[in-house]
Amino acid sequence: GSLYALDESLFFQDDSLDRIEFVSDKTVPVIKEIQIQDLKKYLEELENKGELNIINYKERLNFFPTLDEDSVKDTLELIEKYGKDRILPNIRTYRPDILDEVLRNLDQSGQSRTLTTLMTLSATTKKRRPLAGVFLLYSCPRQTSLILNSLNKN
Repeated sequence: GSLYALDESLFFQDDSLDRIEFVSDKTVPVIKEIQIQDLKKYLEELENKGELNIINYKERLNFFPTLDEDSVKDTLELIEKYGKDRILPNIRTYRPDILDEVLRNLDQSGQSRTLTTLMTLSATTKKRRPLAGVFLLYSCPRQTSLILNSLNKN
């Protein structure tokens, strides 16, 4: 696969999208293409150079203590927007560890009964959102922390 470097000044945040998503309204030229043959090896090399911090998934809460709370809150927001029938199957598949907490926070109609409380609790923390089911990516001042479910760190 490839990783493409792009000019960040050509991107902006759109309020209708996820908080971590950036878009461009024009064609963006590729500044550099980095071909990656072995993703695990590439990420470990970045970590060895101090450009990436790989955190074992089981240790995630040591680095991001409100991560699971934020994930529950985000899930409840998605349920409010798209309905539980559309969202819960993905939670059962990709985040079974938060499923019970999500279900506890739904009333019988499937509406979130504690969304406001959870939003208030997380308003004082940095907001973070998971990307897909394979990894979570967070911006840090000098490096990027990457939590990989499937990458075994020795």
